[in-house]
Amino acid sequence: MFNLARATLAAAALALAPGHAAADPLNLLVMGEDADLDTIERHTAIYDRVVQAISGELRARGLVVYDETAVTMEFYDLGRVRRPDAELISLARSVQIAPIDAVTAFEIHAATVPSVYEGLTELRLRITGRVIEIRSGQSLGGYEVSYRPGELPPLPLNCRRNCQIAFVGDQAAQIASDVGAALAAQLTQLTPGTESREVPAADPGCGETPNTFTLAFKGFTAQDLARIDAFLTAFQGYAHHRPLVTGSARSEVWYETCADTERLERNLRAMFEQTGAEVWLEGDEHGFSATKLAAPAAQ
Repeated sequence: MFNLARATLAAAALALAPGHAAADPLNLLVMGEDADLDTIERHTAIYDRVVQAISGELRARGLVVYDETAVTMEFYDLGRVRRPDAELISLARSVQIAPIDAVTAFEIHAATVPSVYEGLTELRLRITGRVIEIRSGQSLGGYEVSYRPGELPPLPLNCRRNCQIAFVGDQAAQIASDVGAALAAQLTQLTPGTESREVPAADPGCGETPNTFTLAFKGFTAQDLARIDAFLTAFQGYAHHRPLVTGSARSEVWYETCADTERLERNLRAMFEQTGAEVWLEGDEHGFSATKLAAPAAQ
C-alpha cells in the first residue's frame, strides 16, 4: 500500500497575512521546486501534468489558482529550471497583477527499477511539497504521497523513452490529483465557506470570471476610504474586493467586478462627484489611480 504523509496546518498563519480575511478564497501559485537534480525538471510533460492535476483539484474546492506563466511573463525568464524554494517565494512576492497569498511548491521523484522478475520494470514514484504563505514565509502545511516498486503497475514491455514519459505521466497525474484533493481539504479549513463559495450574480456577459482591477487611492483620510469602500461594494456588477496596501499615504484595493473598464471609470467619477472630493483620476484596463487634490490655501 502506498505511503501518505501530511503535515499539520498552521491554522493561525493566514491571520498574519495583511489584507486577507478569513472568508476570502486563497490566491495560489502552483510551482515546481526542481533544484534537486533527482527531481523531474520543469517544462517536461510529466511536470506539466502534475501542475494541471494539482491546480484542478484546488480550483474544484473554490481556491483561486493563477497560472505562473501568465502572471510572471512580463518580468521573469520563463525558461529557468532547477529553482529552489527561495526563488519561488521571491517570484511570487514580485507578482503585481494579482494578490498571491501562498505558493504550493511540489517536487516529483520518479525512477524505474528492474523487477525481481525477469523482463519487468517497476516504478518508484513520490510527489512531495509544501504550502508557504509568501508574506510571512510561514508553512501552512505539507504533503507527500509515495509508491514503492511493486505498488504501481509495471511498465509495458519494450517501453522506451516516449513510452516511459507517457506511462509515468499517467501515474503521476493520478497521484497529483490525490495530493491536490487532500491539500485543498486542508486549506479550505483555513478559509471557512470557500468550498461552498458561489460566483456572485453578474451582469449579462460577465460569465463566471469577473474582471479584475487594482484601485489605488492617494492622499485620502481614513474617513474618506471608509466612504469609498461603501461605494465600491454598491457599484452595479460588484463581485469581490480586498485590500492590498493600507497606509497613511497610499491605499490599494484588488477589485473584482462584472463591469468593464469604461463602466468602472464612470462609477468612480460619479462616486467622487457625490462625495465632493477633488481628485485626479487616471487608469487603464489594469486599474485606476485616484489622487486627492489639496484644497487651495486661503488668501
